[in-house]
Amino acid sequence: MSNLDIHTAKKGGEPVFVVAIFIFFALIFWFVGAASASNIYASQIGYGINDSKIAVVVSPDKQTFSIVNVNTNSTEYSGVLEEWGTSWSGSGEMDVCYIADFTDFNISGRYKLVIGESESYPFSISSDSMIYGLYEEAMFFFKVQRCGVEVPGWHGVCHADDAALNGQVDVSGGWHDAGDYNKYMGNTPYAAYILLRAYESEPDLWHDLDGNGLPDILDEVKVALDWMMKMQTPDGSVYERVYSGYDYWGSPEFETDNIPGTGDERQLDTDEDCYIAAKHAFAMALASSIYHDFEPAYAQTCKNSAIKAYEWAVNNPSKNPVNYYGGGMYPGHECAIALAALELYNITGENRYMKNAEAILRNGLNHSGTPSGTESPSTWDKQWSLAEFRYLEWGADEELKQEIFVDLEKLIGDHLQRARTNPYGISTYTLNWGVGIDGYLCGMAIDSLLMYKQTLDPSYLYFAKDQIQWIYGLNPFNLCFITGEGSKFPLNVHHRLDRVIPGAMVLGAYGNPPQYADDKNRWQYNEYAIDIQAQFVFATALLSGLEFTMEYEPPKGHIISPGEGEVEVEEKGVCHVEVLAQADDSGQSNIRVRVYNSGAEPLEGVSIRYFLNLSELPHGPNGMGLEGPWCKEGVLKGPVQYHDDVYYLEFSLNEPVEPKTFVEDTWMMFDRDNWNDWDSSNDWSAEWNQTGQWYLDQHIPVYQKGNLIWGYEPPGAVATATPLENISSSTPVAGEKPFSPSFGFFMLMVCIAIVVLTLVIMGKRKRHGKS
Repeated sequence: MSNLDIHTAKKGGEPVFVVAIFIFFALIFWFVGAASASNIYASQIGYGINDSKIAVVVSPDKQTFSIVNVNTNSTEYSGVLEEWGTSWSGSGEMDVCYIADFTDFNISGRYKLVIGESESYPFSISSDSMIYGLYEEAMFFFKVQRCGVEVPGWHGVCHADDAALNGQVDVSGGWHDAGDYNKYMGNTPYAAYILLRAYESEPDLWHDLDGNGLPDILDEVKVALDWMMKMQTPDGSVYERVYSGYDYWGSPEFETDNIPGTGDERQLDTDEDCYIAAKHAFAMALASSIYHDFEPAYAQTCKNSAIKAYEWAVNNPSKNPVNYYGGGMYPGHECAIALAALELYNITGENRYMKNAEAILRNGLNHSGTPSGTESPSTWDKQWSLAEFRYLEWGADEELKQEIFVDLEKLIGDHLQRARTNPYGISTYTLNWGVGIDGYLCGMAIDSLLMYKQTLDPSYLYFAKDQIQWIYGLNPFNLCFITGEGSKFPLNVHHRLDRVIPGAMVLGAYGNPPQYADDKNRWQYNEYAIDIQAQFVFATALLSGLEFTMEYEPPKGHIISPGEGEVEVEEKGVCHVEVLAQADDSGQSNIRVRVYNSGAEPLEGVSIRYFLNLSELPHGPNGMGLEGPWCKEGVLKGPVQYHDDVYYLEFSLNEPVEPKTFVEDTWMMFDRDNWNDWDSSNDWSAEWNQTGQWYLDQHIPVYQKGNLIWGYEPPGAVATATPLENISSSTPVAGEKPFSPSFGFFMLMVCIAIVVLTLVIMGKRKRHGKS
């Protein structure tokens, strides 16, 4: 008898039968559990009272959710998950994602989001100053990074013997750069400048806890400024770095003996770089402006240092790039000279600085591709946007200011467009740069908030908050990237101290789909750095200090005048259409729109029409449809002939458009076989195409109960009553439930279990002589 003979198992196979029964019911419980258990990704810090409040949920099917008070365990709000589509669901993973939207719940408190048996980490709903008020706590990181002094409880006096250069040059002090103990002039000036901007932008936020008459943030920045002055040579240039590589791990006070001249000193690298000198100049110039009210003599020293560095930089343009050896060279670009010139103009009033800045900015704008365009946001290596915003503050050439404003619209608009490709709302521009994106997200938030100050367009404000919310935990790793904050944060940070520093931001995830590992050996994920920490401080300080109203103002896009023969409608200021993108690709034209009701009352019977040209399609489109979270909220009809070759698609909303509310992110798609013969730019509704930002397009008119209430219609005859083709059946029907892959897998497993049970029962019957 074989040991594998199922029919001769002890006691006649009952154990196998029991196992089969267990499998059957385990599958049932697995399915029920899978249906109720969800991966809930929410901010672990919280949401401002007037914020857009969402969580992303990875779940096998749609479910209701509840907002539960963690103190009373009472449900205070309920809603229904909305399917977003396939997106990031974990480290390198993709799955169907759902949105839990509780934006209209605005009661302060401490809550959790509950779905069945699953719940999110706790979060707060409170004022912006509470939610985004981590800026002062985040400054503690810089104290721990101090070099040359004792930081009680963290490390002793370290590197007092910095550094060796044909003898000894005193360049002790400053900040350790990141998870290593090196110090760089390509990064320290940038971090100092960003912190100074955080103070300059929101001076009332910062406290003087030590009572020395200087806000604590300015005390901390002086640590960097004093070291930077040591790194400047008499001719105005600056040494590049103090560097000992990356081999040493341990507390910094033990890397050297701290005694000059004993031979174990770290090396001082003397490479000269005009752009690194310019970074020194823009930081020192801004320092001179800010410290003037506190310590005039120190401010004058900073001014002199800035002028010397700037003069050396502009007179030595060939001193670039530096010798790339080792790591952390932190080079720069010409934008650093432009920013330095603008900061020097501000403290001197000398036109020569302004003229040089204008020449650099014009030169960048005249190149193919603007200096920012779709470039990176403000970072340690590129400060185009910071220079451009400064010119908007201080520049006198109105034509150049307008060009710069358009350039900034393109830069930030590109990021806003990318943010709408994922449910988390972050720009995907830097995902594949091989290093964590958190610093870049902060840079994007800074740029967007500075743009918000220029325009008061709330889309910039919302975008900025979304970038910070990713860092706060609204990400597919369910992780707050600020150590010591939230319920779950990195524990295995890449730092020679081998300790978690509270309030510090790690580099974070990268890749598409993003990947992340809490691994101290993966510096690309888990390293701290002074530049990204400064960006986080600046971004959260801006958010905390902004005084804004949530009343919507239409974006400042093209104001369209009606062309000859077009029907103009009196502007009622109630409902309008905004367009994000229009695009053609291999097999599809599409347009992405949203409808906004700026009035005080709900609008019923709202529809919009997209007018297109079918003359280039002899056979017409082979299919049309909708995608997006709102696609089940209405019916798509058409194409309806308007006149000659002009047709329209009409999208009618089933539900009223509530006051101050968007019906947004809907793709209207035109599929076709002969796509090479289609040019959607000829469509009447696409004549004002401007991608990269939400803009008004009055060529996509709005109707209420069939009456035109906003926008224009094409010149010519009125629409015919009968559509050529009614394709509403291709539009998803409200309430229709798609087949769930998880449910399919469950049913397959049930079938297998039934087969196993049948075989076991048949085996038992056969053994007992039954057939």
